[in-house]
Order: sequence, then structure tokens, then C-alpha cells
Amino acid sequence: MRYVPGDFFVPHRDVEEVEGEAVIDVQRRFVSLLIFLNAPDDPDVPYQGGDLTLYGLLDIPDSEKFGFPLNIEQGMLVAYRSNTLHGVSPILSGNRYVIIGVFYDQS
Repeated sequence: MRYVPGDFFVPHRDVEEVEGEAVIDVQRRFVSLLIFLNAPDDPDVPYQGGDLTLYGLLDIPDSEKFGFPLNIEQGMLVAYRSNTLHGVSPILSGNRYVIIGVFYDQS
């Protein structure tokens, strides 16, 4: 996936809680993963913005109010449960490249 200036994702989950055939596969998502092909400080393909922030990682009440932005490095793989609240801040300049994958619950 290529993110260009202005692209972002508001905090969301990769699992839908709605019914219908169109979202059956989305409902079965179990683990989401990202591989970062470049990083903000990449000398060849730098970008600004595009922070991946994960929410609800602490085992305390209201932990989804607290976000933890990740310090991205080129080649980094990030995997998280697909029901984890996460978002991406707007790209300010350059292009951010990631490979996105998902593992499905087989039950």
C-alpha cells in the first residue's frame, strides 16, 4: 500500500462488528500485520507523518484513550490482534510504503 500526502486512517479496528455476507471474511480476521518498506529517515524514500498508533494496550480501564505511536524502521514487521484499535496520522510529505497482511481465524 502506498500512502501519499494527506492519506491517513482514523482510529479503527480491522474487524467489523456488522452482519452480512460482504463482511464475513473481515469478521474472521484474527491477526493483522504490516511490513514497513521505508521509514521517515530513509535516505532514498523518506516521508513525514504517517505515525502508526496503537490504543488499548494497557490492562487498565479506559486504556483505549491512550495511544502509543511506534518508532518505525525500514523492514520492521508489526503484528497485532485485528481487534486492536489503531490509526495512522496524516502523511505530510513523501510516500509511505507498507505491505499489509492478515491471518484469519479458521474456526
